[in-house]
Amino acid sequence: MKTKLIEASINVTIKCRNEPLVTYSFGSLSEGATTFDMNSDIDQVLCPENCIVIQNMTDWIPNKHCYLMVADELSFPGYVKLQRLKTDKPEPDILLDSLHAIDQHGRVVLRNTCFKDRTNMPKFDQHGPAFTYDEEPGFQSRDVVYALVVPTYRIQTGLWSKQSRQHNILPTETCPALVVAVGHPFSSQTELEWRLSFSFLEQKLIHSLNDTQMKCYILLKMIKGTFIQPVIGESLSSFHCKNSIFYLSTETNNSFWRSDNILSCLELLLRRILEWVEVENCPHYFKKDENLFNNKIEGLVRCKLELLLRCLLRDEGKYLLKIAYDNFGEALAKQCSGLWINFRQYTSFHNLTIQKNLDCEIFNEYYNIANAMSYCRNRISSHLYRSKNTEVSILRHLVVIKRLVKITENGKDYERKFAEWMIRFINTSRWAQCISLGISFNLTRLINLALDHLEKGPSPDLFSSILKRAVVYHVIDDVENETKLLDYVRKKSSNYICQVCRCWNFNVKVNKDLATWLLDEEPSFQTVTENCMAFCVMFLPTEKPLTFGPLIYEFYRHVGSSKHFCADLRLGFWHECCVIDCLPLALFLHYLMNKRNQNLQNAARNLEKLKWVILNFEDFGHRETACNILAWCYFNEEDHWQGFKWLKYSLQLRSEMNAAKLHLAIAFFKLFISPNIY
Repeated sequence: MKTKLIEASINVTIKCRNEPLVTYSFGSLSEGATTFDMNSDIDQVLCPENCIVIQNMTDWIPNKHCYLMVADELSFPGYVKLQRLKTDKPEPDILLDSLHAIDQHGRVVLRNTCFKDRTNMPKFDQHGPAFTYDEEPGFQSRDVVYALVVPTYRIQTGLWSKQSRQHNILPTETCPALVVAVGHPFSSQTELEWRLSFSFLEQKLIHSLNDTQMKCYILLKMIKGTFIQPVIGESLSSFHCKNSIFYLSTETNNSFWRSDNILSCLELLLRRILEWVEVENCPHYFKKDENLFNNKIEGLVRCKLELLLRCLLRDEGKYLLKIAYDNFGEALAKQCSGLWINFRQYTSFHNLTIQKNLDCEIFNEYYNIANAMSYCRNRISSHLYRSKNTEVSILRHLVVIKRLVKITENGKDYERKFAEWMIRFINTSRWAQCISLGISFNLTRLINLALDHLEKGPSPDLFSSILKRAVVYHVIDDVENETKLLDYVRKKSSNYICQVCRCWNFNVKVNKDLATWLLDEEPSFQTVTENCMAFCVMFLPTEKPLTFGPLIYEFYRHVGSSKHFCADLRLGFWHECCVIDCLPLALFLHYLMNKRNQNLQNAARNLEKLKWVILNFEDFGHRETACNILAWCYFNEEDHWQGFKWLKYSLQLRSEMNAAKLHLAIAFFKLFISPNIY
């Protein structure tokens, strides 16, 4: 099952926030065409819901911003202009503003810079169709592609229509398409052109490939990354590889694409790319008159690529042994021991680790689940955190819950699943807000009511809700219930836990132990979320009464940071919250429990374990916060050298918006001015 989980997640978020946008996700991860070591990304396309592009006036829809696709003698193949139409009648609009311009034929057309102008974010740079946020120290840059939807695009190539019907992809002559905000680089009117994109069809065609075709596509990308990219860079892209598999999958019989014939399939793909290189023309599968090699494969680059492809074809498959991705070549060599000299006669090639290494479809489903759920939670939390008043924040939670309930009743399949899961998270946050209000005003009945609901309500994931309750019990000094929860956390810990955080990382890492278990067991959606995924624990500003000690410092990350970072809220709403990964928080609470029980040996062991996980776990989103907490514990133990060491490491991880500066200030104040403040 190849799903679009991130797309469903973001659309749920958008509906909760009442934003007039629709999002679509494309790329290798959404297609399942990747492996662990390939580090593939997800292309996120945002489209305004109230704007559409049409081919003919007959497609015009009243009360929507419609744009007519037009082209002229100066337009390059695959590029169009968008003529503005009136909203009350299907006629050209003559209203001109800063987002539109007049072309040489006197038509009012939409500029492809309109999204950049409307976002009003000078820190965003446009690279092709993508808006890239400048990378700052301690932050990761990310791309967002803006586009307009063409709901019904009429396919003009009869051959493609025939082939698509054979694959049960496109039963009619129309399909959805996109126009992306980028012009042709050689055009004299670059700012007025939009590129036509068939991403929807590409994804459908990729999903129609059989198992062998998909593996060939992944292997082709591995070959590109291993042998071709180090020599000619990005001149040959994954889309060129995808284009070759599209052509050959429709030109050849399905019986050719067998698992015991995979080497011949690969050779055919490489020969097709070589043919294109020789004539310096790679025709776009959906737009035959567009050459994908334009301004990319020419001159010395073409000569190098042709030589590389000829060498690979002469090697008769032995080059596969040199592929380092996921140790594929090494594993292949072990199983081919003594037989690889005559590689073509090894008929059991399809039984090798190619099956295990490349069958990442199930893994990618849960990878996308983790990524999408965390993104969805954070976006909705950023909507809720704006309320500085606890009562108003609780009302905001209720409004969002009402919208989520509506999605569970009327939404699409995956949107309903995400909405049901998000209701659990929002309910956890809502009752935590109630406890915070009860602590602030000493309302014991409200605290007990909220705790009762927290205990009875289903947990959205493995640990985050439980650890939040444990922190509450620590604050209200309920030792018995805190101990029970921490014992539960300790028993439930395993190698299958996936620490999930998307506060600032673009993607979530899922450990290989978990992925292997997913491939072997194929557990249900609910089993994975409730038993394997541990989302970072987040306390909103209105939940300050629920925190204590070093957790309170995290609300003041801005102390000592430059004004630029403090003022730029786009860098992350979580800077004004207390956020920590589950495992460091659990170890910190265990440390405090053992200190309280005078079990000093176990307390020291907790600190050593916390130190070890900080250095060895790859999937933490807030490693610097874990360092700050470890430093606080060492200062509490009067080990100042270790405390300063871990604060230094924390600042190396994130130099700005880091509470380590506040920890340092208080530590120096304690040492040299007042010993009782820390």
